Amino acid sequence: MSNDDDKRFNVKIFASNGLMRAGAWAAAWREMERVDVEIEPFVQPWMVEDMEDLIERLQEAEDKGERSDSFVDYDDDTYGESLGTEAQRLHEEAMAAKAAKAAMEVEDRIVKEEELEAEARCAEELLNITRRKGKESRKPSGELGANNKQAEEFVLAKASKDEENQQRNEAEARRKQEENEAEAQRIESEKQRIRDEEEANRLREEAQRIEEELALEEEARRIHEAELAAEKAIAEESQRRHEEDLASERALDEEAQLIHAQELAERQALEAEVEKLHQAEAAQKAKSKAEEAETQRRQQQKEKTTEEARLKEIYHRASQRKTTTGDESLSELLIKAFHY
Repeated sequence: MSNDDDKRFNVKIFASNGLMRAGAWAAAWREMERVDVEIEPFVQPWMVEDMEDLIERLQEAEDKGERSDSFVDYDDDTYGESLGTEAQRLHEEAMAAKAAKAAMEVEDRIVKEEELEAEARCAEELLNITRRKGKESRKPSGELGANNKQAEEFVLAKASKDEENQQRNEAEARRKQEENEAEAQRIESEKQRIRDEEEANRLREEAQRIEEELALEEEARRIHEAELAAEKAIAEESQRRHEEDLASERALDEEAQLIHAQELAERQALEAEVEKLHQAEAAQKAKSKAEEAETQRRQQQKEKTTEEARLKEIYHRASQRKTTTGDESLSELLIKAFHY
């Protein structure tokens, strides 16, 4: 491993939305042993809660070496955009509910302020009435009774109006609360529907994956059986050819042995014939030598006889000469006799 492989990297990713954050986690997860990823939480508030669940699922899928269940056999961009749009819609609805609740609270506060202001005015009016009563107590009794009656009617009308306003405000507050609760329940139902759809998609994809795995296993088993059958056929063909080769080798060995026996018999016959020829030749040579020796002996005998006859003739001639000089030697005499 080189030094570059030993290095670690610090990466800071500015994710403008939850999808980018989830994508950054998914892209960097396999390199987490060598990369320290810091993702700035620059995301829309409505993405955080939904995207954290998506990120956890992506991380679990990466730990298992698989893709997230929600993304099996789906286009990442299309499905991610759909999820982001749905989450944004839910967020907008939640924000609308919060805005409605805030508006209702503002209205309630305004109503309460108006009630307090009305009560203050009522108290001020009562104070004024009391003051007027104090002043009028010094007036004649007829005028005082009319003023008291008028004040009581005003107080009763004011109390009736305040009670009516309070009931109307309470009814409006209950209506808005019921609407907010219904909206929150609808949003929760929509979230549950999305979760149910995701779970159904996951189960459907899981069933499809299992079906594909079973089909692949069946195909692998069929291929394995076909390979075994092919191997068996090849082994049988190889065994048959081996047996044919052995039979051919045995036939060749038998034929070679037969040829060798024939050649041996022919060689032995030739050797016997050659031996006979050698013996005949030796006998012929011996006979020729004997005849030659006999011829030589006869020739020598003939030459000896001829020489003896010639010597006798010489001796005879020499003995018939009339005179000889005493100084002649025997050799000279023989030479002379030979020339005669």
